[in-house]
Amino acid sequence: EPPHCHTGTPHAAAAWQLPPAAAQACAANITALSLCSQVASALDRVRSATSYAECSIALGSLQLLAATRQGAAALALSDWQGALGTLLSSSPATLEDHALWCMLLPLVRRMLTAGVLTPPQLLHLALCLQQSAVPLLEEPNAAMAPVPMPVALAGSPMADQGADSDAGHRLQVVTTAQHVLRTLCALLRCSRTRHNVHTTLRIAHALSLPRLLHTLCAGFVRAPEGASYGCRVLAVGVVGEVLAVLKGRQLAEDGAESPPLAPGMEDALLLCLTSLLTEVVHSRHTAAPTRFVQQAASQGGTAAAAGVAAAVAAGFRGKGLVHAALPCLIHLTRLLPMVQWSVVWQQSSGVFWLSRIARDRDARLRASAYRLLACLMRPGAYHTHRMLAHAWPDVASRALQVLFGRGASMG
Repeated sequence: EPPHCHTGTPHAAAAWQLPPAAAQACAANITALSLCSQVASALDRVRSATSYAECSIALGSLQLLAATRQGAAALALSDWQGALGTLLSSSPATLEDHALWCMLLPLVRRMLTAGVLTPPQLLHLALCLQQSAVPLLEEPNAAMAPVPMPVALAGSPMADQGADSDAGHRLQVVTTAQHVLRTLCALLRCSRTRHNVHTTLRIAHALSLPRLLHTLCAGFVRAPEGASYGCRVLAVGVVGEVLAVLKGRQLAEDGAESPPLAPGMEDALLLCLTSLLTEVVHSRHTAAPTRFVQQAASQGGTAAAAGVAAAVAAGFRGKGLVHAALPCLIHLTRLLPMVQWSVVWQQSSGVFWLSRIARDRDARLRASAYRLLACLMRPGAYHTHRMLAHAWPDVASRALQVLFGRGASMG
């Protein structure tokens, strides 16, 4: 029983003083209870919102609460599925919907990076995104960036009218698509790194993987000129996460024969291979200097400026797509039958363009290129063996130079 004395005396303070560890635990519990109550209140406001403004204010409160790891954990432990499920499972149709999604999806990524979501919650999230995010990515202009506005027209009535009608809507759609791609990548990475293979496969298949891969390759990797480069890089990153999940499925078999892929998956993997080879390794890698020179010339630049543009294009800039594509190609040499991928490499002359990447100034690109070359030289890949002998006869000596540190710059 506590001493019967005035609470302000030193004797009472000493009697009620806790050890440091216990005091810290009590403070953490009080903070957690406070965060949980604030998160529950904000979720109730989202659930009862009757206008875009009310929902936006409530989501802004959740963003502030989830800015810390403790807040993200409190949000994950709450009934976020009931409050946010309707928004997550409905594809945005208006600019206001897109704005709400640009506030909602960072909250989802905060919960994913905190690593506290359970497998049922991850499965529920995957099912919601399969209903809403994949149809959004299938829109024709999901990857098309808005046309840059000339500086001379900035502030003019014609520029304002164009921004209101087309450029603003296109920019909002591209921004939402980038948030969707980041969220899909975070979902697959979280399930792959924190849960077992069978749980990860169940979550991944809830996204309808063949449809997702077809959408990413057709709408983003093969996107025409004018597409958002950031969207294309993020799309290849999602493809890499899907392939890593499928590769983990193979490794879980412990050397036994892998079960057949899901219906339509092999065609989707072949589409990934051809898209990455033709649109990343081949076309974009070789066309970038020419495109930069043409852009400099069209803007009235001098010959010296065109030369600088070509040097910049051949340097370290603009290679995020190639960086993301090379690990995908490595995974595909394990997921597809050797006869299929070796024939595709031969038909696309991919070995020649890969030899160009292996001489790049970027050391990371060179390392990834040599890893991929090692996969292409596996026993039995006769098509790629013949291509290497014809296109790059000194590949063995080059590899030895890299191994012993004498190939730092092999331009």
